[in-house]
Amino acid sequence: MLTYTMGSLYAFMLRGSIAAETYDPRRLKGVYPLLTAWEMGAVICAGLAVAPLAQVLGSVEAILPLTGIVLLSSLWVGRSVRSRVHASGEAPREEPQHGSARHSVITTVRTMLTNRYAMLVFLYQFLAFTTSLLVQYVVYSQAQRVFPAQTELTQFIGLAKSLVTAGAMLFTFLAAGALLIRYGMLAGLGAGPVLVGAGIIASLIAGRIGVPPRVFLSVLVGVQVLEYGSYSGFAKTSLQSAFQPLPAHEREAVHGFAQGIGIPLSYGFSGLLLVGLAAIGAAGAAYAVGVTLVLALAYGIVGILLFRAYGNHLRTSLARRRIEGVDLVFSDASTREVLHRLLDTPDRWQVHAALDLMHEAHMPDYEAYLHELISSPYSGVRTEAFVRVEELRPQWAEPIARAVVSGEDPVDVRCAAVGAWCATSEDPVADVSHLLSSVEPSIRAAAVTGLFLYGGINGILTAGDVFNVLLNSTDPVDRTHAAEVLARLAVKSFYQPVKQLLRDADVDVQHAALRAAGAVAHPVLLPEVLRLSKPPATRAEALAALPSFGEALYALLQDIVSGHSLYQPETAVRVVRAASRSSDHSITEVLARGLTLPPGDLSVAVLQALVSTGYRATGSIAGTVLRAIEERLQRAALAVMSLHDLDEPGRAESGHAESRALLSAVQDRYRRDVEEIFLLLSLLHSPDEVQGARRKMLEGTQRDRALAAEMLDVTLSGPLRQKMLAVTEHRDGQPPSVATYTELFGVSPLGMVPRVKQILRDGREWPEEWLQVCAHAAGWSLGIVSDQPEDSVLTTIERVLALKTADMFSGIPDSVLAHIASIMEEVDAHEGEEFIRKGELGTCMFIIREGRVAIHDGERKFAELAAGEVVGEMAVLDPQPRSASATAVEETVLLRLDKDPFDSVMADHPSLAQGVISVLCRRLRGGLRDG
Repeated sequence: MLTYTMGSLYAFMLRGSIAAETYDPRRLKGVYPLLTAWEMGAVICAGLAVAPLAQVLGSVEAILPLTGIVLLSSLWVGRSVRSRVHASGEAPREEPQHGSARHSVITTVRTMLTNRYAMLVFLYQFLAFTTSLLVQYVVYSQAQRVFPAQTELTQFIGLAKSLVTAGAMLFTFLAAGALLIRYGMLAGLGAGPVLVGAGIIASLIAGRIGVPPRVFLSVLVGVQVLEYGSYSGFAKTSLQSAFQPLPAHEREAVHGFAQGIGIPLSYGFSGLLLVGLAAIGAAGAAYAVGVTLVLALAYGIVGILLFRAYGNHLRTSLARRRIEGVDLVFSDASTREVLHRLLDTPDRWQVHAALDLMHEAHMPDYEAYLHELISSPYSGVRTEAFVRVEELRPQWAEPIARAVVSGEDPVDVRCAAVGAWCATSEDPVADVSHLLSSVEPSIRAAAVTGLFLYGGINGILTAGDVFNVLLNSTDPVDRTHAAEVLARLAVKSFYQPVKQLLRDADVDVQHAALRAAGAVAHPVLLPEVLRLSKPPATRAEALAALPSFGEALYALLQDIVSGHSLYQPETAVRVVRAASRSSDHSITEVLARGLTLPPGDLSVAVLQALVSTGYRATGSIAGTVLRAIEERLQRAALAVMSLHDLDEPGRAESGHAESRALLSAVQDRYRRDVEEIFLLLSLLHSPDEVQGARRKMLEGTQRDRALAAEMLDVTLSGPLRQKMLAVTEHRDGQPPSVATYTELFGVSPLGMVPRVKQILRDGREWPEEWLQVCAHAAGWSLGIVSDQPEDSVLTTIERVLALKTADMFSGIPDSVLAHIASIMEEVDAHEGEEFIRKGELGTCMFIIREGRVAIHDGERKFAELAAGEVVGEMAVLDPQPRSASATAVEETVLLRLDKDPFDSVMADHPSLAQGVISVLCRRLRGGLRDG
């Protein structure tokens, strides 16, 4: 009996382990109840086979060796299946499986005692099994009183066992998985305790009112059906899911301990309880009902705690890594040692960070450290020290600064010393005026700045002429220095010279003037800053200056979110993105008014800005967010059903380019709608957790997506949860659940031709310009519309499809790819033609549309690239002489993209640069692997 129990327990653990490794947490909810139901079916079949086997073998005792053989066979099958799972790579690779990777018993026990979540899993398993055993005892105790004769008792127990097992099996097989998926882990962990508790209370009421013993026994049998069904259908599966958020190195240890130790312990604990209850005598059965109710209550409480901990662990596994805010305390020796190490480095920015911490913490020796750092052997550190001395203005610094200005230090150090000298001198005009005639432009500019800031009216009059010379100089270096002076002054009334510099033809001057505009922040400068936000060369500086404009930016944003702005849509999007850097609360409030904007680029920019500022929607605004989520969910559901229609059955993928382009455009809309939904959810829940779930859902592995869905499952509730899971769990190439989508969203399949007609007809539901272009082209190819698209449109469609095959463009919206495709040049390379030569200055990249290309250095061949791959991508990031040559291996068609248009797109879509970097990294890894 002991051997059988141990073997059965090991088989149960092995089955759960294999299921957890083979299926992700979402699929496990649907599959594991079926496995449990098949197990119960096997028990029933075994019971039915006892009589015929006894006749064949001659006695019941002869079945025992056969049972051992079957048990050993089942274990062998389980191990074989597990080996096949690992061999096929379906199991998560990070799982520790062998030898030294396994936890020792001591480590496992330590994990259970120190990990609250692991202990909750263990307690839930323990209480679930103990409650089940006690319910069985209560039923059998009552049966002994109702059926005193052994024959009747045996018949009843056999009938009751069959009824309980059959009812639980039918529930587990037909309904448990669907209910778990629909109602989530809360139902899975809480249904058992609630049903058992309600049943026991009903039995207590029945006993209290004096129902006949047979009726009371029937009530108890009903409780057992509820308990066994909920345990088999809900608790077992939920426990398997509960192991999934644990770190890989803990998951197997906790799984083995909870089931390998928890179940035997529950047997032992139940046995002790039963011994105690039996000692009471006739009242033992009544006490057993009360004890079972107490256990069911504890079972429910642990279930609630486990559900909450499960959600927290999911969020932890999905959230971005972040550093929580802590108080700055520098009284302990270890913290001060870290500061000393930072201050001793030659890196100016590490020193800058350490000094910032000291200043914010009001450390009394902050000034003493500056005095020491002024004499540092590192020029960058000395520059940083003089900049801070200028802010602090200690009298001891004046002779030191004077000496440094007159010395041979690097110009950056001396310029910073000029500022410190002016700030600490009693008469800056008399001391520093001679530097206005310095032969070094940087020193002249530093002297002008110092006299303007610290010389009073005499200083302004003395330095004014030199400043005007810098401002109107023909040398762009001088004009750049003039802009830097204005940036340091940050006086709003000095906007006229800033405006003049913003219109300068030199890009370096424009950059410095934009920094000055951000410091001066006069409203008159705003149109000039917006103008400079269009060219890629000045866009970053222009957008960085915008948040400083305060009220002027507020008024501009009001016009943008209300739809009254006269600026181009792309400019409006850039302004909103820049506004996210503002700490002004009024800017956040006006951005929140954009929550009612229709889906699109501007809406995404508003949502991203609100999320980045940490905005949390409350009150009526939360209602607005929920309505916006419902709108996006409806759009996404329509896109999913349209994808099903357009790809039926695979016609778009194998058919005309126009149909494939439409399919791609609808996929793009679906993805953008889902991204907007997650952004909106970030305004109601933790942004780190929600955005972590978005990344996992849209970019992660199957297991990542399942964990993200679980996080949504435990975070959301009601119809929103059902709709969100239905939409986000859709995968390309898989048909949606038509019944679910019809029930939740009221959308149903139409077929390919009717769907294209619907897209063309309903511009309100499908307002995207590029999608309509693709729909018109697809309609023409299908014979729905008679107007043939222009050749340029068809060419652009073909190029977009070609770009989509390149990894570096995979994260770019189709509408943006259409813009890129329209400005690309198609190049034909004949077999053997060298279209990139080593040593030439590169200013463009190529995407292989058709054919093959060899990358080589003379006769040495590095790689051979095919259609969809990129060539010469480094040239658009850092124009340098080409490091290798490229030759067409066969007749090849290339798409050429020059650096300027690439920069323009990359400025608004950083994912394009990430795509280029990923291509470079992949090739670097390939080169290292090949030796």
